[in-house]
Amino acid sequence: MTKLWYNIRKELLILMRDLPGLAILFLMPLMLIIVITLTQENAMHSLNGANIDILFIDHDNNTIGDLVHEGLSTSDEINLITEYKSKALTDSTINLLVAEGKFRAGIIIFENTTEDAEQKIISDLKTLVAGIEDNRDQVSIHGIQLLFDPAIKDVLRISIGNAVKMVGQGAESSLITTVLFRQLSEVIETDDSATLMVLDALQEINADELPQQIVAIDESYSGNQSEVIKPSITQNNVPAFSLFAMFFIVIPLAGSLIAEKNEGTYDRIRTLPVSYFNILMGKTIAYLLICFMQFLLMAFVGIFVFPYLLELPALEMGNHYFSIFIATLASALSAIGFGLLVGTYSSTHNQAAMFGAILVVIMAALGGIFMPIHMMPENLKLISNLSPLRWGIDSYLYIFVRGAGLVYIWKNLLLLFGFFIVSVGIAAKRFG
Repeated sequence: MTKLWYNIRKELLILMRDLPGLAILFLMPLMLIIVITLTQENAMHSLNGANIDILFIDHDNNTIGDLVHEGLSTSDEINLITEYKSKALTDSTINLLVAEGKFRAGIIIFENTTEDAEQKIISDLKTLVAGIEDNRDQVSIHGIQLLFDPAIKDVLRISIGNAVKMVGQGAESSLITTVLFRQLSEVIETDDSATLMVLDALQEINADELPQQIVAIDESYSGNQSEVIKPSITQNNVPAFSLFAMFFIVIPLAGSLIAEKNEGTYDRIRTLPVSYFNILMGKTIAYLLICFMQFLLMAFVGIFVFPYLLELPALEMGNHYFSIFIATLASALSAIGFGLLVGTYSSTHNQAAMFGAILVVIMAALGGIFMPIHMMPENLKLISNLSPLRWGIDSYLYIFVRGAGLVYIWKNLLLLFGFFIVSVGIAAKRFG
């Protein structure tokens, strides 16, 4: 245990004396998260809705359902999806797919929506024609449910909601006109004197007295509503730049390995009764501490600096603290494994710094650090699954935004831990 402690102490002393390395590990990600979050927040306010796939199921199979489907299908920004993996959608499938983030939104039109809406229109028109004051609250038909991914951006959620509302209002207007002419036709066919009375009554009706909203659109987040946290730029950027900072330990870690090889430090240590595992554990624990400090720094910025100094949304982490700890541990270990791998295969410090930094930036770009995954082309989305930073940020977003625990992120955790084990195994075989 004493040998392990001295190895940890040695690594920490080397880091403390490396001021440029500390600046890369702490100051660079700190500046990046502040500048990029401010820029993205301003950009998001003026961003229009992007082309997006929306799940759609129509239980109504009548006028309202047909008109809503037709109206949304003509939009250049919305693609309606009615099947998933060659199977018809169900309500539970839509809830699950949207809650998991595979789709950003889903629309469910309930059964008998058109029939219920027609009955309400007829009832309201009869009340108006009879000149009876109806003091009851105007209750809309709950005919359309709009489900959102908990991680959807506010600007995209508002854009989709407005599009559905506009199409819904158009469908209502069409239905009101159809019902009104149908009722008039029935009256004209049966009684001419009644027709005149109805027309006189209609002339007395103001436009604002006509039924306003017949079919209500219920908007909600999919998943466990009690644990859903309102998503924001902060929710994405704090874990994103925490991971970005963690993987930049490749520069000091790889540099430490190269210095020990070139200066003969490693050979001198091996002459002592110290195992390679002990040396490896010393480096791992020392850099684990650094990674946790980086995460805490980013969290501090998200919780305190953003809302109080920069007027940005505050970071809401939920209450799955153990899951956050495990996700941070797995992400940190994968970053350490990457650093050991680069340090093992690099010959000089400059080579490790250049190669490691370039790889980190590429993995960050593919992993959704600078651009959310859902905004990428499909081919890039598939490639991004190979990035350890993608595994890490997905784990954090499931915890922060969807209120998920370990049971939902275990696959990503296995990938991160597996990446560490494989990297350390390769490094040990070559370096040891």
